[in-house]
Amino acid sequence: LDTGRMQLVTLDGMVEQSSSKRIVVGALVVNRRGEILILKRHKNEEVLPGVWELPGGKREAGESTTDALLREVREETGLAVMIIGPVSVFNYRVTKQGEVRDITQINFLARPKASAPQVTLSREHEDFRWVREHELRQHRMTSEVKAAIKEAFRLALV
Repeated sequence: LDTGRMQLVTLDGMVEQSSSKRIVVGALVVNRRGEILILKRHKNEEVLPGVWELPGGKREAGESTTDALLREVREETGLAVMIIGPVSVFNYRVTKQGEVRDITQINFLARPKASAPQVTLSREHEDFRWVREHELRQHRMTSEVKAAIKEAFRLALV
């Protein structure tokens, strides 16, 4: 019986369980000044504490990718956004509570519906910034997130 799970044996002989792939969405929210919104993960988060990321999160069962993006952006930032289109996709693994999660993140360009967007952070995050490309090196983030942001700037979508 295929349960959609596989066992991974680490170098120290420990066995970890891996779930099936998860779909995560990320928003490259760009304001009228051409800056992209990044969020700082709370220092108490189990995975990547204090790291800057894009607003986004897991797509729920039965939820469309775009509905997941709109929901996650609103939950994490309080912003209502319009989705412009896809920008990039990347894959990564996270170990959480002994489980290895294989994740595919789909990133979309989005614009706030409000002319003067007011960010209200969720408990998952402790800070936010609107950044330009030259400011990325000032913020600790994964290479995948940095590449997604650079791709949005490279495509002149912002």
